[in-house]
Amino acid sequence: MMAARFRLRASLLGLGAALIVVACTSITPTASEAPGSSAPSSAASEAPASATASEAAVTPAPGATEAPATQAPSEAPTTEVSMPPTEAPTTEVSMPPTDAPTDNAHPDWPAGAVAGKDAADHIGETTTVCGKVAGANWVFAEPGHPTWLNFGKAYPNQNFNALIWGEQRRAWPLAGKPEVVYLNKTICVTGMIQMYKTWPQIQDLTKNDIQVIP
Repeated sequence: MMAARFRLRASLLGLGAALIVVACTSITPTASEAPGSSAPSSAASEAPASATASEAAVTPAPGATEAPATQAPSEAPTTEVSMPPTEAPTTEVSMPPTDAPTDNAHPDWPAGAVAGKDAADHIGETTTVCGKVAGANWVFAEPGHPTWLNFGKAYPNQNFNALIWGEQRRAWPLAGKPEVVYLNKTICVTGMIQMYKTWPQIQDLTKNDIQVIP
């Protein structure tokens, strides 16, 4: 009985020792894992390789020029121009020039009177013609017994004729017939201006149609 127990204990001790050996053997580090080993792990060796590959992708080859980075064009800032308000155009009223008033060359003449030298410009008009009588003739031998009063110069160089027929001539007194009282006087006669040969004239004059200018 005692011997059997002794053998059982010895067997148990031997089994325990074997288990201890096996356990120690399983936890012993390998050469690659032992402390002080210079061989890197597979994870450590892969990390630098991937880093080197990344650097190779971004590092340009020797002599190559790196293209400048292209930026997206930026829009130019728009400046709003403020325009001044436009005024409505004004229409300038153009007034006709006014002639400066001139002194009347003959203030003693009737208003609107024209000079004998200008009478030819008023043919057909009824107006007043003024001038100096340079020649005066009563031509009794002619039909109608006319009396001619020549303005400007004596016949035939006059510029205007004032004609008094024999019938109207009777209104003048014998001592003051027209060819006497009007010679070398400035007179104005009123009537319609007509052409006679080459001279403008007013005929059928009465005493009331003739005014002596002092």
